[in-house]
Amino acid sequence: MLLPVVLIFCALTFVGVRTQAPCVPNPVGELELSYDGDGMLTWSPSENCPDTIYRIHIKVHGTVRYEYTVTSQNLSLDFLPYCWPYNFTVAPIADTVLGMENWIEDRFHIPNGTDVAIESLRAVPIERNILVDWKVDPKYTTCVSYYHLVIHHDGAEAPENLHVWEEGYLVQAVAHCTHYKFEVKGYYDYDNTEGTGKEIEYTVPPATNTPSLVEVRQDSTSINTTWRLERYFINRCQVTALYVNGTRFNAAYPVEDTPDRLDIPVSVTGLKPDSMYYFNVTTENSFGVSAPYQIGVQTLHFEYPAQRVTMLRQVTIFALTLLSFGIATSLAQVTCVPNPVGEIDYIAGILTWAASENCPNTEYRVIVSSSDSVMYEFLVSSRNLSLAFLPMCRDYKFSISPVASNVLGQENYLEHYLAITNETDIVVEFLRAVLLDESDVLIDWQVDARHVACVTFFHLVINDLDMDTSVSQRVVLPGYLLQNAARCSRYSLQVRCYYLSEPHTAQLINYTVPAATNKPTLVEVRQDSSTINTTWSLQNYRENRCPVTNLYVNGTRFNATYPIEDVPERPQIQVSINGLRADSMYYFNVSTENNAGVSQAVPLGVQTSPVNPSIY
Repeated sequence: MLLPVVLIFCALTFVGVRTQAPCVPNPVGELELSYDGDGMLTWSPSENCPDTIYRIHIKVHGTVRYEYTVTSQNLSLDFLPYCWPYNFTVAPIADTVLGMENWIEDRFHIPNGTDVAIESLRAVPIERNILVDWKVDPKYTTCVSYYHLVIHHDGAEAPENLHVWEEGYLVQAVAHCTHYKFEVKGYYDYDNTEGTGKEIEYTVPPATNTPSLVEVRQDSTSINTTWRLERYFINRCQVTALYVNGTRFNAAYPVEDTPDRLDIPVSVTGLKPDSMYYFNVTTENSFGVSAPYQIGVQTLHFEYPAQRVTMLRQVTIFALTLLSFGIATSLAQVTCVPNPVGEIDYIAGILTWAASENCPNTEYRVIVSSSDSVMYEFLVSSRNLSLAFLPMCRDYKFSISPVASNVLGQENYLEHYLAITNETDIVVEFLRAVLLDESDVLIDWQVDARHVACVTFFHLVINDLDMDTSVSQRVVLPGYLLQNAARCSRYSLQVRCYYLSEPHTAQLINYTVPAATNKPTLVEVRQDSSTINTTWSLQNYRENRCPVTNLYVNGTRFNATYPIEDVPERPQIQVSINGLRADSMYYFNVSTENNAGVSQAVPLGVQTSPVNPSIY
């Protein structure tokens, strides 16, 4: 009798346990994506359990980027950037029991009729360059295939059309006072739809135009100079006047400025022979008066041919007058005309010539010209002149005229190409690297001014010491812009001159790009009732190589330091904060530290979950 009672009790107890078992929710039905408006993810409900809620995971390349828990059967996707490949996973939860998930993958297309418009466009001067950058709505950045940038500027026959894949472009070597117009449009989606563009006008800030001296020629009573302005491709600011200010004279010379920028001749007359004069030369343009070019010139003690002809005529008249009175005086006894100099030669920087010997106290006027332009003029009593200062690898004409008792004789000349010798070494005297902006490094150098015209090309070698890679470049002008250089990257820079095909001594320097902080980026947040788990990424090694040592998490109720062993791969950093209250809001700042200091903090607010779902 007792045994049946026990069996009945056990059976009733087992039935009671079965009726108290949790309800396992069925998977949701088909997931659908709507691209109208801001986008919507919908699904068919799981209906077998009461009070069912839904957990949504949104993944990018296998990593959970967003997590939500909702009671409805849809989720607005207005927070998602378009054109990324997403994986949407929905799992039902009933009474803390997590059901089987369902998922859908799609690129999350941009809605029909969307206009990816350029929202902002600006131009920022960086030394002699202009950085043009623009922005579109961050939700559409990934959708843009390329940007079409059109650059108009003064003097260009046609606008420049460029396809750009970044949100910016560096216009290099711009001229002061140049007026630009920039137009930008984005082309997006599979069919490269044209978005609404934006345009701005920008004028390069003005600068004064300091003159440079081209030639000085003087006689006994005047100083004749020729001045050159900065070329139009460097400075287009309109020059209106050139000023000459001396201790005994002041003069203004109006300038009719043209794109050709012809040289400006300036004559100062009525001066005393054999006297020293000092004066400043400046120009005025739309920005103001330039810094002065200071010059000192001594007038000569003899007269120029035009004055000598006058003197010769006066002597001749006087001689004829004497003859009319019966006094036989030969004109040859009054004036000695010196014979031309003999053979002219140029050896090892010394110009020599055979003397004019028919007149006593003969001196020699030497004119050095190149490309039909007079460069130097000298008056010497010897039969040689050191010209070791002349730039090499140029054609010169050396004209020599004898001068005796203020009479100028016939000139003789030598045309000569000033070549460098086999022993000459064109050495790079100055080599440096300068960071221009966030990632561009200007490498520039100089050679002896006498050898500039001899350089056929420069051979630049850039060795990346961190990546053990090397880049070689042939450069015609002394300068090169190294773009996208990572912060803290170490380079070995070598420049060598080539004359024709002959290499010369190289110059070598080591350069480290200045350090910059590394602001972390939030990759993922996942939370439950007592824990917040976050994943962070650092600026990649191609952009910032400065070694990161620590990640700091500072909140109102906690502060933590996470040491980092930095490697070139820069793996993501996992940060877990435990022991938190359920259904509570927490705020904290996250920053990193490297050899440039502590980065700007990233603020984050996260609310812990009210429940902790368990998998049945």
